Amino acid sequence: MKEMEKHMKELHMELVKLGRRLSELGEEVERTRVAALKVAEQKREATRQLCVSLDYYKDGRRGFGRLLQDIR
Repeated sequence: MKEMEKHMKELHMELVKLGRRLSELGEEVERTRVAALKVAEQKREATRQLCVSLDYYKDGRRGFGRLLQDIR
C-alpha cells in the first residue's frame, strides 16, 4: 500500500512539473506569436514605404519626360 501511495505522489509531482512546463511553453508560444506579428507589421510598413517611394519617383520621371517634350 505504501508503495502505491509513493508511486501516486511521484505521479502527482510529475503531473505538477508537466503542468508548469506546459504553462511555460504556452507563454513562449505567445511571445513568439507576438514577435511574429510585429515582424509581419514591420514588413507591411516597409512595403508600403517602398510603394510610396516608387510612386514618387515614377511621378518625377513622368514630369521630367513632359518637361523634355515641352523643350523640344
